[in-house]
Amino acid sequence: MKNIFSVISVMLISVALFISCKKTDSPIVKITPVSVDSIAADYYEQYLKLYPLEATAQGDNRYNDQLPINIDKDFISGEISFYNSVQSQLKKVDYNSLTDEEKTIYDVLDYTLKDKIERYAYHPEYIPFTQFGGLPLELPLLGSGEGSQPFATVKDYEDWLKRMERFPDWMETATENFRLGIKNNIVLPKKLVAKMILQMSAAELTDPALDTNIFFGPIRTFPKSFTSVQKQKFTSAYSEVITSQIIPAYQKMAAFLENEYLPKARDTDGIHALPKGNEIYAYYTKSWTTTGQTPEQINKTGQQQVEMLRSEMAKIQQELGFEGTLEEFIQHLKEEPAAMPYKNEKEVIAGFNAILKQIEPKLKTMFSTFPKTPFEIRQTEKFREATASAEYVPGTPDGKRPGIFYIPLPVPERFNVTSGMESLFLHEAIPGHHYQISLQQENTSLPKFMRFGWIGAFGEGWAHY
Repeated sequence: MKNIFSVISVMLISVALFISCKKTDSPIVKITPVSVDSIAADYYEQYLKLYPLEATAQGDNRYNDQLPINIDKDFISGEISFYNSVQSQLKKVDYNSLTDEEKTIYDVLDYTLKDKIERYAYHPEYIPFTQFGGLPLELPLLGSGEGSQPFATVKDYEDWLKRMERFPDWMETATENFRLGIKNNIVLPKKLVAKMILQMSAAELTDPALDTNIFFGPIRTFPKSFTSVQKQKFTSAYSEVITSQIIPAYQKMAAFLENEYLPKARDTDGIHALPKGNEIYAYYTKSWTTTGQTPEQINKTGQQQVEMLRSEMAKIQQELGFEGTLEEFIQHLKEEPAAMPYKNEKEVIAGFNAILKQIEPKLKTMFSTFPKTPFEIRQTEKFREATASAEYVPGTPDGKRPGIFYIPLPVPERFNVTSGMESLFLHEAIPGHHYQISLQQENTSLPKFMRFGWIGAFGEGWAHY
């Protein structure tokens, strides 16, 4: 769920590295690692300064007022230099003298750095966000007052005001990057751009009404400790920034996407249709699976799994006495009225809570360690609901903010219980992502970059099984 950037300068012995970012100061930080543990710790400390939104998500509030332009070419150049500098430090370590635990830390950090550097070879900045994710979709969650950005103190409100003021610059850079993508034939499919236009035009983002716009959330729910003077001050300041900067930024992006980008978007689907598409696909295959297997090899494994699953489904079809093909049986399940029992969003959420209540007693027989991070089920926000998938957003390791299972319900009356409702909950929520991610974050014996890191094959594999 990926960020963010401030400008950072890293000094390695006598080498000064400056990472530039628009309208951001450049602190100089000295790294003098003496061990794998210290290299890993120093790396992640600097990384959070580059990506302060990730720090906020982890409950680290030191950089809550910062919103770097992390898609800017100078920023990216500095980021790559930073990763290279950490790799240089790793190369000075005598690997054979390390303990098994230290070798694991070394290997994971080395893999992480190489993966981050290789990704930029394919210019992901040319597509700065999509209908599924990116800052324009993340910012409303932060600014709603119900996300990871805290709104408990006067400083919290001041911090968010500064972040909002940086957003138009980020959107301008995103527009420039989309244009570079057009120039280099790295563009999104038309069908996805159409969804993005609707998102950027959503009333929750562009309506200046206090009761409608999601960014007014913190103004609608001030802490009880705030005085009337403080409330008036922030109501005025937030109203000014939201109406004069945030709303126009979304409106300009919607207009750009519709009038300039959509006509240049492609009719094809998939990464393979892009220049060097097969290379890009191979990179993401390696990045997500951490294996040396080719996409073709993995596809073959997938086909074998599909055949196994279809044979199991055929058995169920036979048990139910349904006559017809397997495809007809599947279509029947999709259209069966009894499989769509819910009348509204609350009933669907209650259905998921019923699953949780059913499995809770059995969890105690399967796990000896449980996360202290609380858990919630929420409906996905309206502005992104039509294009979102069910997802899990981690809480904080101190237990102050819950892990959240988001479920999109654009038409709750059509929510089908045979579409994998239970398996979806087990995967995305409990025990799945909530247990794996929470326990990993709460494991203080791990270095921070591993506690808060994400390896797709492990995370998705853990949740799957």
